[in-house]
Amino acid sequence: MMWMIILILTLVASFAGIIYLAGKAQMFLTRIKKMSTMKKIYQKLTAFACVLFLLLVITIIADFINALICILHLLIISLICDLVGWLIKIKNRKAVFLTAVGVAIVYLGIGFYLVHHVWVTDYTITIPAKPDITEAVNITKSNQNM
Repeated sequence: MMWMIILILTLVASFAGIIYLAGKAQMFLTRIKKMSTMKKIYQKLTAFACVLFLLLVITIIADFINALICILHLLIISLICDLVGWLIKIKNRKAVFLTAVGVAIVYLGIGFYLVHHVWVTDYTITIPAKPDITEAVNITKSNQNM
């Protein structure tokens, strides 16, 4: 039951993230001269198609759950960059969106590298040749008396 709730919350957050990222992509796409002359509904549909295309490409490369995780990471990084941009009052919102995309790509790339390049650490444990068994026996006897 708990896993079903987690899955539903993840899907809802991913869907909200796709809508949010489509709005951010629309803000970016309106800077393109040809896109700025289009009607608002076509701008929104194009931005939504761009985000869905990104989701589709990641799904083809990995799988659907990994694509949702990538979208959620991009959403969180974009929200953090928007918060920083809002706090320092950056006028150029395009730079904030591009920074969020760049940070997300680097972050996920480093994570991908670390997952596929695991370092082996050799641990050596030394045990005394003759362990003191009388201490363990005394502890056991004292626990039985309780």
